[in-house]
Amino acid sequence: MRGLIRIGALFIFVLFSITPLGAATIHVPADQPTIQAGIDAAGSGDVVLVADGTWTGPGNRELDFDGRAITVASANGPGNCIIDCGGDQYDGFIMDGGEGPGSVVRGFTIRNGHFGIETASTSPVITGNVITGCAGGIHASTGSQLITGNTISGCSMSGISGGFFYNTGYSWEPVITGNTITGNGGDGISFYSEYGFAHVEISTNIIEGNGGQGIGVGGHISITVTGNTISGNSGGGVRAAGGETAATVEGNVITGNSAERGAGVYMTGGELRNNLIQDNHASLEGGGIYTHYFTSTITNCTVVGNSAGSRGGGIHLNGGIDLLVASCIIRGNQAPVAAEFFAGNNDPNHRSELRVRYSNIGGGVDGIVLGSGWDQVHLGPGLIDADPLFAAGPNGDHYLSQVAAGQAVDSPSVDSGDPGEVITGTTRTDEVQDTGVEDQGYHYHGYAANCDLDGSGRVDGRDLAILAWAFGSYIGDWRYSSTADIDGSGTVDGEDMALLAAYFGSGA
Repeated sequence: MRGLIRIGALFIFVLFSITPLGAATIHVPADQPTIQAGIDAAGSGDVVLVADGTWTGPGNRELDFDGRAITVASANGPGNCIIDCGGDQYDGFIMDGGEGPGSVVRGFTIRNGHFGIETASTSPVITGNVITGCAGGIHASTGSQLITGNTISGCSMSGISGGFFYNTGYSWEPVITGNTITGNGGDGISFYSEYGFAHVEISTNIIEGNGGQGIGVGGHISITVTGNTISGNSGGGVRAAGGETAATVEGNVITGNSAERGAGVYMTGGELRNNLIQDNHASLEGGGIYTHYFTSTITNCTVVGNSAGSRGGGIHLNGGIDLLVASCIIRGNQAPVAAEFFAGNNDPNHRSELRVRYSNIGGGVDGIVLGSGWDQVHLGPGLIDADPLFAAGPNGDHYLSQVAAGQAVDSPSVDSGDPGEVITGTTRTDEVQDTGVEDQGYHYHGYAANCDLDGSGRVDGRDLAILAWAFGSYIGDWRYSSTADIDGSGTVDGEDMALLAAYFGSGA
């Protein structure tokens, strides 16, 4: 009860924060004839509310906040309020005047432009928009943008992109969460940084059917990629490579992507933890995973049904420093050489140690094909070769058969993971959390992880703000967010708020 009282008080606070007390509402066109005129007339905290219709021409494109902490929103959602930029020489919105989180763009369809929204050295909130038919969807360079709940499709370049090329003194920490990014000609999400203090959080997005990479980053940058569905992208699922890139890729479903190398994941630094990597195809190497030099750990991943044209259908390791593969299931992959697992190191400047343990690999030890160049190789303990007996459950087909959950027999991958590690999640179809010695392979997440709406690793006020905005919406309502619909009921309601209250303040 105390949790509900506390979350209720915070909920009221957030609602008031979304629409500040004393804020004026400027109606377009009732009060001002164009959207830009409404913006120019607004003061801090005001709302510019745009009526239904198609808005185009001067004053209704290249919309500039000029640093104002205001909300510009449609009256009735993106299905009813369209900004038509009128050509790829024009952006929809331009936010480069130092805007902060009090500057909000909400609820428009933006089409036929260069970028739907372009930001630089700013930290606005971009939420609930539909961006389509532009050259690029959202361009976010420098700053700490919150990009949430948007649908971006049919753009000829990337859905969301950004670059950090000049040492301006600004930090660059965008958060991209709960968006649907599909059918764009280039990458779904793409970032590059010349400097070493850029970090991007990418969580709970649907990134499907893009002509380039699902997620592609490079340079001096770190990223966390958590809880996304990344499928059917023509340039690979996740590529984090080059410079001093460091990536944490955790809790994602990565399926049906294609590339030359690393069709599921291509990484040069960081950690792969608890991902389902399935049915990806590389024309050369590493159908599921390709790691090059510096990736440190691959743990609790289920890597199944992937293929490669030459070698490493499941995993292709190409050197590294102290590489660890543990608690994984790697089976049913295909390649002419090393169908499941190839480990080579052809660069004498990067000699290293390889450890593979407590994993279920097709062919067991013989399923690991070793190239030359390793200083030390440790295969085992805990390697097995056995059908993991996958079972269909509430969120997918890769739970593990368990008597306690109602199946006839226990999977050999149950309680067979690394005894020195602990993972949050479940392999049981009844969604009871894994305890004791961890199970091998991908673990589905329950409500605790679902409450971390922005993927930050904690359930906090930012998650509450996301839920507050969508509260009362339902499937078909433009404000509806599957991310905020924690219990999957189709409505963002008190049950979702109660779940968030139960986990508020905890790590997800």
